[in-house]
Amino acid sequence: MKQIELILAFLVFFGIISFSYSEERCIVSYGVGYGSEREEAIKSAKVEAIAHAVGVKVKHESVSEKTQRNEDFYKMFHYVSFQETQGFIKDYTVLEDTYDSESKNYRVKIKACVYPDKIKEKINEFSKNDKVFLKIKGKNPRLTSLIKSILTAKLEEQDFQVYEKNMTPDSLLLDGEVSLYKVFSPDDKIGNKKIDFYVVKVIFNFSLKKKGKVLISDSITEKGVDLTEKEAEITAVKQAVQLAANSLIKKLNSKIKGERFIYYIEFKGVSSGEVSFRLKEELSKIPFVESVEEIETGIFRVKYKGKVNDFINSVRNRLHIRLVEKNLPFLTFSWSTGIFE
Repeated sequence: MKQIELILAFLVFFGIISFSYSEERCIVSYGVGYGSEREEAIKSAKVEAIAHAVGVKVKHESVSEKTQRNEDFYKMFHYVSFQETQGFIKDYTVLEDTYDSESKNYRVKIKACVYPDKIKEKINEFSKNDKVFLKIKGKNPRLTSLIKSILTAKLEEQDFQVYEKNMTPDSLLLDGEVSLYKVFSPDDKIGNKKIDFYVVKVIFNFSLKKKGKVLISDSITEKGVDLTEKEAEITAVKQAVQLAANSLIKKLNSKIKGERFIYYIEFKGVSSGEVSFRLKEELSKIPFVESVEEIETGIFRVKYKGKVNDFINSVRNRLHIRLVEKNLPFLTFSWSTGIFE
């Protein structure tokens, strides 16, 4: 028996045979994080360590345009989400831990052991949820076409890929049906008084499914009023589908991707084009900001893949300003003219 053990040890040592282990080996990675709270800085450092482990450098001090970034890293943000990273990090050690009393921010550097293959698996799983197959039923082709165009625009604005053909097994199925009911028409009476307009009620039922399982379902009822029946129908459908689309996006992002929105940011008190340009640069530096578009001086359209409170905290900490109004998707910050001086 000892001879067999010695022979096996010899063969393994010289690589003639090998044994495979199911447990994935982690790789060492480093990350630096900032935050108004120490735990926030540690979580931020974990995210950066994961980013480095998959070959992505999160830039804090230089403008990072979309073309310079690894899109896959941002797609997995829901799974990272500034939390314990769902098993992506085996363990970590804090190497540096400082507090800047002037900026009131913590800076933490960590050494972490990261599982890159698990991250890639989550990325692939996440990206499958980008595809939405649209199937709308109704007796009026003109109105079903209108519904498709509204839903497609809303979904594409949030970076979902919308299809009406060639559905794949991994696609999300958005199934909707519209029903119209005439409530009033000219010459009908309300009490003793005749009316001279049309009132149409629309009911829009929809559900989102994956592999037959219902993830989201809802029913929206709206009324349209106009001098012609056709325009009353269009008004009712537009109102119902806009409400349905907003409800769908909110629930879909929460269930499938985590919070992932377009925000409109206004800096109250900004009147200089130069200051506005520098604000755009600063917003672009915030991790998980994918794009920043200047609408007008001091007002920006920002695509951010993460939680809104994380974004708000990042803006406040980076620019040392305060939030004065939160009415999603609109965020308003106060502005100090001397901050760039």
